[in-house]
Amino acid sequence: MKYFGVAGNPILHSKSPLLFEGFFKQASIKASYTRVAADSADEVVFLFKSFGFQGMNVTAPFKNDIVSHLSCLDEVVSLTGSANTIVRDKNGLKGFNTDCLGVVDTLEQRGLILAGKRCVVLGAGGAGVAAAFGLIKRGAVVTVVNRTLDKAERIANGLGCRAADIKFLKDILKDADLLVSAISSGQKIVERDWLHQGLVVLDANYKDSVLSDMARSARCEIIEGEDWLYHQALGAFSVFTNQSAIEKKMPPALSLSAPDYWDMKKNNISLIGFMGCGKSSVARILAASLNWRFIDSDEEIEKKEGMTIDRIFKEKGESFFRTREKMMVEKLRGLKGTVFSWGGGTVLDSENRKILGEHSLVVFLFSTLESCLKRIGSEGRPLLAGLDMEKAAERLYEERKKFYFSQADLLVNSEKNEKEVAGKIHDEIRQTFKN
Repeated sequence: MKYFGVAGNPILHSKSPLLFEGFFKQASIKASYTRVAADSADEVVFLFKSFGFQGMNVTAPFKNDIVSHLSCLDEVVSLTGSANTIVRDKNGLKGFNTDCLGVVDTLEQRGLILAGKRCVVLGAGGAGVAAAFGLIKRGAVVTVVNRTLDKAERIANGLGCRAADIKFLKDILKDADLLVSAISSGQKIVERDWLHQGLVVLDANYKDSVLSDMARSARCEIIEGEDWLYHQALGAFSVFTNQSAIEKKMPPALSLSAPDYWDMKKNNISLIGFMGCGKSSVARILAASLNWRFIDSDEEIEKKEGMTIDRIFKEKGESFFRTREKMMVEKLRGLKGTVFSWGGGTVLDSENRKILGEHSLVVFLFSTLESCLKRIGSEGRPLLAGLDMEKAAERLYEERKKFYFSQADLLVNSEKNEKEVAGKIHDEIRQTFKN
């Protein structure tokens, strides 16, 4: 199994898994792709290396910061100082930027001839720089507009285009043919009456695009952010696999909003991961912060059977325990507003995985094997009893991590303390669902 993902902050809203899982399936590549929550480029690199990713997409706000961690850069990254795709390289990590393809391919597929077009790029972050680079390469006349003029000027000088203070944006847009926005989701920089009919508007954000709503009412030509996402993903897939994606048509699900995408069925949260990753502690804190019910599957089984998990394994066997565990998973079908902590082996059963995926938001708490063993301590766990604990744990860890990863809607670093981990999950949910 090969592992790929997309890292950002926030990231739960990302639709990239919809694309890449489809690409891998069509190309018959045994790989999985998930969302990776992180707070810094340092953390992205730690997760990439310690879990064993083959490749990763990088989104806001890490596209610039990730570059200092890379040992090899492609031409676009070298010129723009921004990377949105990283892969393993013999000397470390290699960075690529496919955002420029995402912009120009999206526009040209709509029949736009970019040469000579007056283009305004709003935002001088990683996506904005890549967009400006791609447009300039196609012969467009580009003006970079940013709240911080110095930053816009540095970018413009490096790329050979114009820069302007944001206070002049209204006047600049009067004569513009194209507006590409690469600013953070939900920000309102442009006013409705600054837009005019015939202006082509492309917003990188497909989540909470205030600009697209205004542009639609101003009768501009709207190109949705999902198109940009799709075309940069085609480029990233080629980087990951050295082959072109078979699919050349954007999947319908990509146009869904975040709540629609989750289909309103993710009314529970399931925490999965290896023994010692902190599931129970994190789940309890997360449930309290959400004001939801908390259920630890192992604790519930112990209550019902009147004995510890260790005794159940010794006296009734693992098969008996797995049957009781499966009965617990079945309860998900009728529950809402519950945070579950599942035993480390729950995901080994295919029916369990199906139910978890259909009835809960699945969060994989990732810790290195070394950290898990430290938390387990010398007492071990039932499946490690009577064995060389380190070797037995390593075997289980490698056996199970592919199931944790492929099942996860979100991967969260649980090397931190449980309050930080629970807070990270809560923050991702809050920013995605706004409630």
